[in-house]
Amino acid sequence: MEEFCDQWLLAWTGNKVERLLNFYADTFTYLDPANPRGISNKSQFKKYLTRLLAKYPTWVWGRQELYLTEKGFLLKWKATLESGKSFYGLDLVELDGMKKITRNEVYFDPTSLYFPPL
Repeated sequence: MEEFCDQWLLAWTGNKVERLLNFYADTFTYLDPANPRGISNKSQFKKYLTRLLAKYPTWVWGRQELYLTEKGFLLKWKATLESGKSFYGLDLVELDGMKKITRNEVYFDPTSLYFPPL
């Protein structure tokens, strides 16, 4: 699971939309602070990822802690922007039998992208 997680995080770096989409099952749910109602359509998800990864093409994602669950894992991650600013968050990830993501919920404080910590 560590290898899967690390390869998936690498796909979030460098504007690799198609590579990232390959980690997701045909039927999935994706939630993050910008999409609290979720995305479950690959076409819509591709549009979102294209915009997001174009905005942050050089951010780097790293695994901090990984906790296995019955259906996948919980991940504590660190993302570092080109400016050197970093922020942390958690992902809930569930996989199907083919090791494709069926559920991905992303939790972090988005204000950390705009405001420096106290």
